[in-house]
Amino acid sequence: MPPKDDIKGSRMLEVAFKAIGAIERVGNKLPHPVWLFVFLATALVLLSAIMEALGVTVVKPGDGSEIAVKSLLSREGLQVIVGDVVDNYAAFPPLATILTTMLGIAIAEKSGLINAVLRMTVTKVKPRYITFAVSYAGMIGHVAGDAAYVSLIPLGALVFRAVGRSPILGAIVAFVSISAGYDASPSLTTTDVLLSSISTA
Repeated sequence: MPPKDDIKGSRMLEVAFKAIGAIERVGNKLPHPVWLFVFLATALVLLSAIMEALGVTVVKPGDGSEIAVKSLLSREGLQVIVGDVVDNYAAFPPLATILTTMLGIAIAEKSGLINAVLRMTVTKVKPRYITFAVSYAGMIGHVAGDAAYVSLIPLGALVFRAVGRSPILGAIVAFVSISAGYDASPSLTTTDVLLSSISTA
């Protein structure tokens, strides 16, 4: 009979996978991201019209003056939406840096450099350090974007199985590390470039 801790751990994993499956099913029912942006933009336009009709105002922190909400359905609002779209896009402070960074990442990904680095990181370490290696590879692998999820999660499972550990645990370690890497990575990320550019501006 397996120990109680193993039974409890198996039940917890089963519950976790059921929860992940439920989240995936809900996520798969969502429309394409492009349509999500369309829906949110439409909601914003309608909300601006409603708030203008209600006479909503906000206080400007700098001088304490009141600013009234303006409807995006008005002539001025349509001018901002349609007429100033190029200026709004081109004047976005971090745009040039982000495009350059994404171009470099795309080249590294398509050439196989990122996948090769990820494989070298986790396959040439001692078994006792395998958890750290997979975690570190996940935290720096986020620079490949979604490619890290595709390549590193199954690789983490295979590496854990090769050293006699649970492949499910290896996949979980890789997944959590990649996800955490977007907000707590030892390397620079596109998010860092975006936030620093906005902060500087």
